[in-house]
Amino acid sequence: MPSMGGTQAMASAKSSLVTRMILAVLAVIAAACIIITVIGVTSARSMINDMTEEELHVATTQLASQVTNEYDGAWAFENGALYKGGENVQAELTQEMDALKAETGIEYSLIYGKTRAASTIKDQIGKDVSDAVAETVLGGKAYFNPDVVIGGEPYYGYYLPLKNDDGTIVGMAFTGRPASDIQAAIVGMAVKEGLVLVVVLVLIGLAGFAASKPLHAAMDRINGAVQQMAGGNFAVDIDPSASARNDEIGELSRSMELISDKLSAAIRKIAELSASVRKAGDDMNDSATKANRATQQVSHAVEEIAHGAQDQAESVQKSADNANHIGMGIGDLNDNVERLRGLADDMKAACTTADRNMKDLLAQNSTVTASVDSIGSVIDETSDGVKNIEESTSAIKAIADQTNLLSLNASIEAARAGEAGRGFSVVASEIQKLSTQSQEAVEKINAIVAKLAQSSEESKTNMESLRTAFTAQNEGIGGVRENLASMTTSADAVAEAAAKTAGLSATMDDAKNRLTGEIESLSAISEENAASTEETSASMNELAASFQTIQTAADELKTLAAQLDDELKFFKVKKSVKHLLVRNTT
Repeated sequence: MPSMGGTQAMASAKSSLVTRMILAVLAVIAAACIIITVIGVTSARSMINDMTEEELHVATTQLASQVTNEYDGAWAFENGALYKGGENVQAELTQEMDALKAETGIEYSLIYGKTRAASTIKDQIGKDVSDAVAETVLGGKAYFNPDVVIGGEPYYGYYLPLKNDDGTIVGMAFTGRPASDIQAAIVGMAVKEGLVLVVVLVLIGLAGFAASKPLHAAMDRINGAVQQMAGGNFAVDIDPSASARNDEIGELSRSMELISDKLSAAIRKIAELSASVRKAGDDMNDSATKANRATQQVSHAVEEIAHGAQDQAESVQKSADNANHIGMGIGDLNDNVERLRGLADDMKAACTTADRNMKDLLAQNSTVTASVDSIGSVIDETSDGVKNIEESTSAIKAIADQTNLLSLNASIEAARAGEAGRGFSVVASEIQKLSTQSQEAVEKINAIVAKLAQSSEESKTNMESLRTAFTAQNEGIGGVRENLASMTTSADAVAEAAAKTAGLSATMDDAKNRLTGEIESLSAISEENAASTEETSASMNELAASFQTIQTAADELKTLAAQLDDELKFFKVKKSVKHLLVRNTT
């Protein structure tokens, strides 16, 4: 059974739920009221603006018509005063406009050109209107603006053209209301509308809370029944008055009563099944225990047989493995012998080929040596030719020096001869140039000859080194030929030994094959025996495990049945279940 504190908490939660529902409805209504208020204020503002514009239009039209028809003649503005038909009408017009203001609350002004000539706004007399207003109105159009600033104060202002009798526009007529008056009217309207909506909201809230009291009582009764069912008491009776309702609470009460009946019947059935399950668990546990003991005895005997068969199979397998190792060794030996014979043959063929190549190399060395000697002779002759060139260039240089000296003397003599020796001076100059060019050519030839002489000496040195190398190479080739002959003899001996080893290896391979066949037969029999005993042992172990699982499951089944009995003691159920017809409220 639930405690008193728990019941109170549930009742508080239920009351809070109903209160929240009412408050949610009120919030929606309040939001709707706010929206309506905003829409109303906006509409009122628009309507007041339109009404104010119309009012000012009428007032401005009346003012312009009155002052135009009241006096004859043309308008004029001189020395700060308005004239009409040559008559000063300033004071009379001011008095009339003040009377109109006192009657209507509207500000009036007469503007000549751009200048405010007469006005009920005294501090603005003599001041000009804005260029935008003057341009529009003096152009013949009316002008309305809900935000005209005059003397620092906002006004709703309306301007109309002021005309002479001939229709010419000379100024403007103005009427206006302070914007603060219009705003005050709009705020007052909004406040009144808001107060009305608040009163309506309060009345709706009070009506909602009053209507929720019967719902509170019905919810309290349902909550009490739910608390008892949560405590395991399904024998609780649902309030008949709640079940008789034709609303959602009635549906809920009837559904709870049906749930109580159904669960009472189900719990009684579960209790009966729990007793049967506990008895079946006891019987299954006894049978599983007996079968498990017999299975364990058979499994032990099979395991001993399996161990013996396994040991025999392992021994046979080891013998088979050893025979296989011997066979692999013999096979490897045969492979190595064949490889050795092939290597010996290859070695013999290689020695023969190498000896032939050595002979060819000796012949080529002889030819190369002869060529080197011939090249050496050519290099010696080249060196001698270089020396002859050096001697020739020395003679050419001496001739060039002498020619240069002669050309110098000729130039001196030509200078002494004066005008008669001018032609000879030209010839001497050309001879001097030729001498200079000859000396430059000799210097270039000497440089080339020096390089050629150096290259010739280096070539002679290299040729001597090459002759020495060829001599040493010929001696080495002779030693290699002797070694190749010795290797050929050794290769023949190795081939003969390999042939003998191959014969012994074939004999050992035949013996190994016979031994392997006998061991394989014995191993197959041992493996079959071991496999059979292992399968039998595995089957017995699985059978024993199955009986053990059955026994464990039986114990768990008994435990669960006992726990289920303990849990069922928590519930209180009806002794008989009545059939409940749920009403159709659709």
